[in-house]
Amino acid sequence: MRDVAFSTDRAPSRAWGEFVKSVSDDAYHFIGCEEFCTHFRADSAEWDEFSACWDGLTQDLYMNDQGLYRYRRYGEFLFLISERQLVQLPHGPYHQPEYINNLNGGVMRNFDPLDHVFVKNGFFKGLMEDLSLMFGAVEGGVEKWNIKLHPYRIRAAVGMQGRPTPEGVHRDGVDYIAVLMIRRKNIIGGETCVTTNDGVPLRALTLARPKDMLVFDDRRVMHGVSPIECVADSCDAYRDVLVVAFTRC
Repeated sequence: MRDVAFSTDRAPSRAWGEFVKSVSDDAYHFIGCEEFCTHFRADSAEWDEFSACWDGLTQDLYMNDQGLYRYRRYGEFLFLISERQLVQLPHGPYHQPEYINNLNGGVMRNFDPLDHVFVKNGFFKGLMEDLSLMFGAVEGGVEKWNIKLHPYRIRAAVGMQGRPTPEGVHRDGVDYIAVLMIRRKNIIGGETCVTTNDGVPLRALTLARPKDMLVFDDRRVMHGVSPIECVADSCDAYRDVLVVAFTRC
């Protein structure tokens, strides 16, 4: 697969001061859906096209807890700050060391790639630019970011919990993380906790609405999400999120 590059041509979002200050001072910041729609770019048609991509996720076959509840895809990009350009890297396996992921780490995991609609979607491209510039303002002096994309669907059913973070409270071994809620359907649970690296609780909240987002400094805090359970057994039950991992190049 050859590199695929595309540039965003819209002006960057303004009013990021509170976000940048919170991430700098506290190592995390919650952005509710109303704030998201004010400070980020959220065209409704582009959002609908983007969120529909979660219906095409495929089952994660690398779960060492034998769980059948996780569906995902994977992709990797570079964002070049000065050019405002997002470059898709050739598809390859995803790897985490065991000391970072004590459940599924230590192996090359070959997930299906992001589909064409996802990669070319205008909401997605705008979000990657905005987050790259925002984290760049926190970090200072960044020329380019490595970005790893993880769209997840965690399913639940009668007698089967879904586990968004089966490895427990953890860090991902990157610089910054953004977790964007896509949708919740027919579930309870899924509360996110943020702790210090020593496990001291800092914040507990539920990403409950589409476009609720939590961003944090993965080097300074840890995070985890409680299991989900289905409410009614007559329809599907799942939690859809996008996890975006930024590492300074």
